[in-house]
Amino acid sequence: LAVLLPTVGAIVTSPLVRAVQTGECLAKGWGKGVPPRIGQALAPGSRAEAVRALLETLPRQPVIFVGHEPDLTRLLGALCGLDTRALSLKKGGCYGVKMEASGEMLLEWMLPPTLLRRIKK
Repeated sequence: LAVLLPTVGAIVTSPLVRAVQTGECLAKGWGKGVPPRIGQALAPGSRAEAVRALLETLPRQPVIFVGHEPDLTRLLGALCGLDTRALSLKKGGCYGVKMEASGEMLLEWMLPPTLLRRIKK
């Protein structure tokens, strides 16, 4: 992921152990300048309004969210106004979402873990 996003403004994880561990692994990809932090808004069962409020506190750079399925896809749908029934994010996969100056959020890309592994090579 660090190959695709050479800079990142923040890494925010769910408070659950596996997400925090994943956030710590991701932080190594960008060096010591981006320590992961816990965001209660990414806990299972969270609401889109809490995630939007969290986003407003973060830098306007790429932000990495580490969470859980099906919650991430559900939140993506709510934030971007998408019908997410056709989306399926596997463990280790990621979405790329852009926030416009207007506050509108757009899904730009989706990468399954198999493709991310190929990019690494």
